[in-house]
Amino acid sequence: MIRVMPVLMLCALFMRPVCAAEVTVLGLFAEAAVLRIDGTQRVLKVGQTSPEGVTLMAANADSATFRIGGELRTAPLGDHISMGFEPSRSTEQVTLSRNPGGMYLVPGQINGQSVDMMLDTGATFVSMNRKVARHLGLQYRLQGEPVVLSTANGRTTGYRIKLRNVRVGGIAVEGVDAVVNDGDFPEITLLGMSFLGQLDIEHRQEGTVVLRQTR
Repeated sequence: MIRVMPVLMLCALFMRPVCAAEVTVLGLFAEAAVLRIDGTQRVLKVGQTSPEGVTLMAANADSATFRIGGELRTAPLGDHISMGFEPSRSTEQVTLSRNPGGMYLVPGQINGQSVDMMLDTGATFVSMNRKVARHLGLQYRLQGEPVVLSTANGRTTGYRIKLRNVRVGGIAVEGVDAVVNDGDFPEITLLGMSFLGQLDIEHRQEGTVVLRQTR
């Protein structure tokens, strides 16, 4: 007779979350096992991984061996165990090279639309001119906060807005602060620190810049 035991799922919120997977062995077969994982019944064959991150490594009539977050555990029929682990994290990386003028030009997307940008760690925000803003359909005069901008041609009026998302390659950042200059400057949209500050930036000796985002 298969024993069913109560299952709880706990996730402690630290700087790097640590989760506890609750696993009950409900059935054992040659090369397969029936497990209850965080309250959901799963049938796994050896080598398969559940959506909760539990991988069945071995199984026979006596016990099942599974792995969670690098930790191996063996349990007999009816056993119930709790295993703590750190969820896996993925990293997206984009490498940029300087053009002959010494600038890092970046093809990207703003709110899902293609925009050519230039890397500028000296810019506080993602900055664009009114032509680009209108191309993106931004209602910056209605929805933005008026600000005074200092440019090479003197002071001008701008509007601070919030972009839904900015994407460069596989890197995406949501809710990015930006400034629209109600004029023709800058000629190319500046990819400033409101986006770059969410990433790891590596300047390599050969002159390339690597942007990394860890999720």
